[in-house]
Amino acid sequence: INQKIILTLICLHNQKVFTLSTLFNKIKYTLKKSLFSNLDKNIAYFLLILLPFISYSQEKNDIAKIFLELEKEINPAINVENYLNKIDSIAQSIYCELENSPTIQDSLKVVSRQLFKNKQLSFQEDCEFISNIFDKHCGNCASFSVYYISVANRLGIKNLYPVLAPNHIFVRYNN
Repeated sequence: INQKIILTLICLHNQKVFTLSTLFNKIKYTLKKSLFSNLDKNIAYFLLILLPFISYSQEKNDIAKIFLELEKEINPAINVENYLNKIDSIAQSIYCELENSPTIQDSLKVVSRQLFKNKQLSFQEDCEFISNIFDKHCGNCASFSVYYISVANRLGIKNLYPVLAPNHIFVRYNN
C-alpha cells in the first residue's frame, strides 16, 4: 500500500464508487493491519482527518453533520441529531453576546472565548470525534475546527474554512 493507492481510493470516492465512510474504513483497516510504510502511515492519518472536508461545501453542508454521520459509521450508537441539537443550543447561548460585537473579528473573539476559554476542554490527539467534545470534554485540531466552524455558521458567521497544514488543521476567516 502506498500513496498511489490512497490517491486512487480518493479518486474512486470522488467518482461515487465509494462512499466517504467506505473510504474512511478502507484506509483505517490498512492502518490497523500495518500495511503502510511510515511515510504512507502519516499520509493516511492525515487523510482520515481530511476526508470529511473533501465533502464539505459551506453553502450546502453542515460540517458537523458530515463528521457525525461518519462517526456513526464507526460507532452506530452515536445519535447524530442529539449532537447537532447540542451544537444548536451552544450557538443560541452565544447569540446574545454577539450584539455588542461591531466587527466580524469581535464576533470571532466572542465565539472563541465561549467555545474554548470558558470550558474545561483539553487537547488530546485521540479525541478526533465531535462526540468527544461533549462526552469526554476533549478534542483535537480536526474536531475543534469542525466544532468552531459549525457553531459560527449557525450564528451567521460565514467564510470560515479549514486550513490543512502538515499534521495540523486550523480555521481561517476569509473576508
